[in-house]
Amino acid sequence: MRNGSGDEWSIVFSQAGAFIRGFGHESPMSPANNDDELRPGLVDTVLGVFATCVDEPAFSFEGALEATGCLWRQHGDDQWHAGGIDIPDGDDPDGANRLFKVLVKSAPTAYHRFAEDYYVTAVDPRQSARFSLCAR
Repeated sequence: MRNGSGDEWSIVFSQAGAFIRGFGHESPMSPANNDDELRPGLVDTVLGVFATCVDEPAFSFEGALEATGCLWRQHGDDQWHAGGIDIPDGDDPDGANRLFKVLVKSAPTAYHRFAEDYYVTAVDPRQSARFSLCAR
């Protein structure tokens, strides 16, 4: 999912489990605010079964992963995992609250509002329920 302003997120579902990557391009944790480097520890402990997600060219710019947040979970895990990073102070330092709100709010209503705003057109609410399944 891309918002057209530089922010994006991806969720990969695989036989191993799920990998989530978010990129808030203006967040304090953006590589642009850290000498073009990922936040130390962000992906250091990503399991090998998700290595292709970290190396995925579609998630990269000039060969480097664009991420301000990553989570992963194998089938059978009882919790999500994240890298051991120092998170800066602030309301939304990695941009995750803003990036993922469409997923955690009352979908499909949240997705319907997002789609109308993003595509600048009226969207039939009966159709947005179907589309929200694709966005997850």
